Amino acid sequence: MANPMQLCAVLILASAALLTGELVLLLAALTGVAFSSGIAAWNEKGHLDDRFGPAWREYRSTVRDWIPRWHASADRASGTLYASVTCDPCSAVGPWFARRTSAGLVVAAAENHPSELRRIRYESADGRVVAQGTRAIGCALEHLTLGWAVLGWVMRAPVLASVIALVTDACGGAPRSIPGRMSESPD
Repeated sequence: MANPMQLCAVLILASAALLTGELVLLLAALTGVAFSSGIAAWNEKGHLDDRFGPAWREYRSTVRDWIPRWHASADRASGTLYASVTCDPCSAVGPWFARRTSAGLVVAAAENHPSELRRIRYESADGRVVAQGTRAIGCALEHLTLGWAVLGWVMRAPVLASVIALVTDACGGAPRSIPGRMSESPD
């Protein structure tokens, strides 16, 4: 969606209004919607259109202002999830993702990765995001629906990610050596 910060601010104000019974907070939420939808949208449209041109118009034609998309966009940047097919705990992860409709997610065997992996690994196509273990699963979840993406964000949250990884390791998901493709040696 185009206005995630504005939506969150409005939802926080509306929630606080419901919890406290303060009408002024509800009025502030409604004022935020009116301002963001009116004056700010008008100002941003012209400024961003001048700055980014056709790329901005194309982006805005596919993104709603206030309502998030349930399914990931088909033009979402791609990424690859490397999950082992021979490691018992990991072998179910790849097929689970493969059975779901995803946007831009490639599921590959960890055994086909050029280097030796010790955990499930996610690599974005542009190389900016590389995550391992439960964080990798969190990244891959972002290629599914909004509900799964929210779970993925939680799994990658700074403090929670470490706790989730620790619990996963303690429950049998500790790192294992999965040999990658062997490069051919010159004879």
